[in-house]
Amino acid sequence: PVSLFYLILSRAEERLSEITCRNASSTRVFIVTGSAGQGKTTFVRRLVEILKENGVKPGGITSERIVDGSNTSGYDIVNVATGERKAFLRSEGHDGSERIGRFYIDNEGLEAGRTILGQAEGDIIVIDEVGRLEIAGGGWAPSLDALLARSQKTILLAVRDSFAEEVIRKWSPGGVLIFKARETEVHEAASTILKQVALRQ
Repeated sequence: PVSLFYLILSRAEERLSEITCRNASSTRVFIVTGSAGQGKTTFVRRLVEILKENGVKPGGITSERIVDGSNTSGYDIVNVATGERKAFLRSEGHDGSERIGRFYIDNEGLEAGRTILGQAEGDIIVIDEVGRLEIAGGGWAPSLDALLARSQKTILLAVRDSFAEEVIRKWSPGGVLIFKARETEVHEAASTILKQVALRQ
């Protein structure tokens, strides 16, 4: 079943508690969670396909893994609306390039992603993924800040489990709906989002 989560804050620690969202009509941020390699992007991609089939117009970006043999050599960003791809992270780069983990950030890809998000039109805006870089204020953080400030659009984020609490605390302390990529049936997640999008139109 769809896992519904609400962030509970305490002075000692922040933790997620699985409960039914009591104010579902106000929910505008959805998060797909999972560890690295657990299918977050695949889940998001399939979710977007189902939403499109049901008349929902998506915008934003997904992050597609580039595999060289058995190794991940980088990630491309893909424009959800057009399918256009741009290099974003690579295992090899210039010495002056900013890094996230073992990957170098392609500055042209970063700017392209920010432009896509800044110009995104649609009923739901996708950002895959949000993590350590964004928590530190980089990556897609400025775009997410702007989206939350300037519109009431529904937002779908992909977030690793290890960063979920920090992401929710930073961008949606009022509550979110979370779908676990390994546990949630994608059609149930789509049904939940469709209902929320309808409420916001």
